[in-house]
Amino acid sequence: MKYDYQISSHSKKRYLKRVYILLSITIVIVLAIIAFIRLDAYLQRNQNTPDNTTTEKTTAYFAPTTKIFRTQYFQFQSDDTWVELPAESNNSTYVYRSFRNNLIEQELIIYVGDIPPNPSATRVLPVSIKQDKRLSVNQISEHCNKAVGGPVVGQAQVSFEQVTMLCDADGTQYEVLVGLIGGTTNLTLSRPDGSNEAYVIYYKNVKASPDAIQFSQIVSSFQTR
Repeated sequence: MKYDYQISSHSKKRYLKRVYILLSITIVIVLAIIAFIRLDAYLQRNQNTPDNTTTEKTTAYFAPTTKIFRTQYFQFQSDDTWVELPAESNNSTYVYRSFRNNLIEQELIIYVGDIPPNPSATRVLPVSIKQDKRLSVNQISEHCNKAVGGPVVGQAQVSFEQVTMLCDADGTQYEVLVGLIGGTTNLTLSRPDGSNEAYVIYYKNVKASPDAIQFSQIVSSFQTR
């Protein structure tokens, strides 16, 4: 009888140990499922869709801080310092600005169709059109007054970096126009439906030490719609 009792006690301990292990594994699995469901719900709540906004944050292909701005005529990418200004925009003029601590650092204006008669700038960003209709960018030029023969006050039509542009020869601001190599700063671009549209892309940087790295990246991502 004593032997039977010892066997029974040992079996009970083994059984309880197995139950404890199984229960622990089950609890871990349940907690993992709950955590996954909550994380998925959080991501869904914080995801914008193109139907709700023209500006979208995406984590599928670009960095989480990347924005995509869309209109009926074009789209482009930028970092999250940029905002669209609907109050200053209309169906042919689209205004965007980049801020740091509520201070304006950069401005981007894209004209479509109704182009200003004499857009001018102090620099040009030469581009060519790739087979997929995207823009291939070169380096932003130096001040266009280098192409002006002698001192000039005001504006002058010049051929600079293989682009014909209206140069603000005595301008001191960092202003850039996108220009087609072998053409002008008035861009005629093909849209996905096969039609052509006129675009002018203007950029200004007002930082103490201006650069246009972000602008080049924006233009590289520019697509017609």
